[in-house]
Amino acid sequence: MLCPFTELKSFDIRGRDETLGELEDCLLTEVDWSVQYLTAKTGNWLTGRTVLIKEDCLTAIDPNGKTVMAALSKEKFKNLPDEASDPPVNKQKQQELANNYAWVGAAGAGFMAFSPDAVMQDAGSSGDDEAGDDGNNKLRSMEELIGYDVVAGDTALGAVTDIMIDPTSWRARFLAVRRKKSDDIIMLVPCGCIEAVSWGKRTIQCQEKIQSQAPVRTAA
Repeated sequence: MLCPFTELKSFDIRGRDETLGELEDCLLTEVDWSVQYLTAKTGNWLTGRTVLIKEDCLTAIDPNGKTVMAALSKEKFKNLPDEASDPPVNKQKQQELANNYAWVGAAGAGFMAFSPDAVMQDAGSSGDDEAGDDGNNKLRSMEELIGYDVVAGDTALGAVTDIMIDPTSWRARFLAVRRKKSDDIIMLVPCGCIEAVSWGKRTIQCQEKIQSQAPVRTAA
């Protein structure tokens, strides 16, 4: 079952011992639309910081309980070094941090503290599109994609209202697009049909054939 991003945003992040925070955003890569990190508010118990939780640490989603389960202990969470000025945004930074943190295979080590203002400045658009592999590998804010215009060929389809996530693979599968001039019609655009994203212009370019092939549903 796919989970809408707008609903996941309110889910609690529960570690081995207790609730650690609340899901705020997902950072994904444009290469395959897979979620690499969740951002979570920790609340007052950890001086109100926002942290990045690596996808490898996530174990399950409980839709009924509105909870994301993670293989993390509160103690490990508290003792992490604060890398506030250097969030893992592009590929180079991720590799540099991987050399200092035992992320993969060590439960509870796949996350770090960061400044939300700093990461949103990098994860969001700077006004210029980036070229090359490094640009494509930058981690992007899923929250930022809400409201982007979706275009197929020369036709404007509408704006992104939600993103459907596969909770087993933590990969974005569909964009929910509200059809232009049809507020009650939602088109589900497969992420595999996305050709390019103009982060500066807030536009998503899709294959032209999607106009006739994408499933539609009536907005709730």
